[in-house]
Formats: sequence, C-alpha cells, structure tokens
Amino acid sequence: GMLRDYENLELKRLSNTTRANVKIEDGCNQFCSYCIIPYARGPVRSRAQEDVVAEIKRLSQQGVKEIILTGTHLGAYGSQKGDNKALTKLLYRLTEIDELKRLRLSSIEGTEIDREIMDLLAEEDVFCPHLHLPLQSGSDQILEAMNRPYTVAEFRQTVAELREKIPDLAVTTDVIVGFPGETEETFAETLNVVKEIGFSKVHVFPYSAREGTPAAEMEQINGNIIKEYSKKMRLVNEALMLEYQKGFIDREKEVLVEEERDHKTDLLTGYTDNYLKVLLAGPDKLKNKLVKVKLKESVDPYHLKGKIVN
Repeated sequence: GMLRDYENLELKRLSNTTRANVKIEDGCNQFCSYCIIPYARGPVRSRAQEDVVAEIKRLSQQGVKEIILTGTHLGAYGSQKGDNKALTKLLYRLTEIDELKRLRLSSIEGTEIDREIMDLLAEEDVFCPHLHLPLQSGSDQILEAMNRPYTVAEFRQTVAELREKIPDLAVTTDVIVGFPGETEETFAETLNVVKEIGFSKVHVFPYSAREGTPAAEMEQINGNIIKEYSKKMRLVNEALMLEYQKGFIDREKEVLVEEERDHKTDLLTGYTDNYLKVLLAGPDKLKNKLVKVKLKESVDPYHLKGKIVN
C-alpha cells in the first residue's frame, strides 16, 4: 500500500511539564495473532531523527525533565528504510542533550534490544533503569499461537543479560490471560515464569477477541475462566510489586516530583528512575525537581513513603 509519511506529530504538551511522551514511530509489521494494529494502523513509519532530536531539545529547554519515547512498535523505528541501527543512533544523539535529565523507553520487544542498546542504557546516566518488555505468555505453545517472535528461554536470557549490565533494573511487562488454547497448565506455566523472572510490575490483559484477527477464529475460552485467571495474575502482580519495593527500603533514590499532589494524602508524589512511585511530605517548590529521597516503607503495592534527604 501507499507509505504514508510519518505524520509530524508535534505532541500535545502534557498538562504538566515534568514528563512528556514523544511518539517516534507508528504502525507495526509484526502481526501477532491477537492484535488488530497492523491492519488498523498500517505499516511501520518513523519520524525523522532530526525532528525527534529537535523536539526533545525544545521540551528539555522548556523545563521537561523526563522524556518517554513511545511508538506502536518502538523497536521497529527506522526499519521501513532498512536501518536496523536507527534507534541506537537516535538514543545516542539524545544522550547529548544537556538539559535532559531522564530518558525512558515506553515499551520494547526483548528481541530488539541488541548489545549496543544494552551498553548504551548501562553506560549513560540519562537512561532510566526501567524497561517494559512485553512477555504476553509464559508458555511456548501459547507464544507460538500468538505469533510472538521468541521463546520463554530467549526472553529469560535477555532479562538476565540486562540485569547483569544494569543494576536496580526494573523490568515491567504485559501478560495476556485466557488466550485461545490456554489451559490450567499453560496458565500455571505463565504464573511460574512471571514469578521466576520477578517483574516489578505486570499489566494483566484478559484476552478479548478482536474481529479480523486470526485469534478471533480460534476456539475461545470461557469468560468466567478468564476472569479467574486475571484475578490470580493480579494477585501475583501485587506480591511482585511489594517484593521489588522491599529491595529499595532504606536506600536513597532520586525522585522526580510531579506537578500534582497525591489526591488521597495531599503528599507530593513522584517516580524514581526505576519506576517506584513515592509519596513525600514537602513544599510545592519541589514540584518538577529531582529530589534526593530515602525510601522508608511500602504503603501498598503501588506506593512507597519516602523522606527528603537534605
């Protein structure tokens, strides 16, 4: 079909200036069997490197401290021109922006993180030690039915290599439960793999058929069973979140304080580089600042309490 030029997405500014999403790519050529995106959004197209660098420079100069690079299939950035090093080159350019304090990747396939990207993430302080790597299932049989391009062993290996290079790394993920062909066994496998890898957060998606996708033609699982699976996986997620938090209690971390206070407690709130959400007592003038904080205790799976270190 016609290759649409990348619509120049000058991103709507976030209501606050602390963090901004910058979309660098749209479309996907991967055709996972549950996903409508390749049909709906079309093939991969990428924003020119110069545009991205210029926008992020401008945002940083306007006081945005953290940039999150997003895309429908981020790792495919530049691939429509046959340049499989485009993302690496872009990331390298972004490390040269002085005003930029933090750079985060929204989501990337484990298969697309090559050695160079690993080394860059490990060496350059601007990269947050947080990667969102979508696992989707812990069963090779289901991964194959999903048309995912890796096995559980390969995924596990990628995570192990990343953790070796990047201390404190938070690995967050997506998991689909109740995909056609899911059984008690494949679900149990996924639960075990998720616990074993020890993600710091799992986004749980109960499978629902998208018309026009191959998976919609497969034999569907009963909705009540899917609800049951989701509940179990969400409990595992909360346990993992608490477990991950525990490793950081009594440690000092920098927190980027958000513009909005926490609605319940009226405390300041913000994220560490490894994506722990922290509540803090402090004055408004700390908003949009990087503050050194001692992490004190878990409030719940989603928040820690911290104390500002002077």
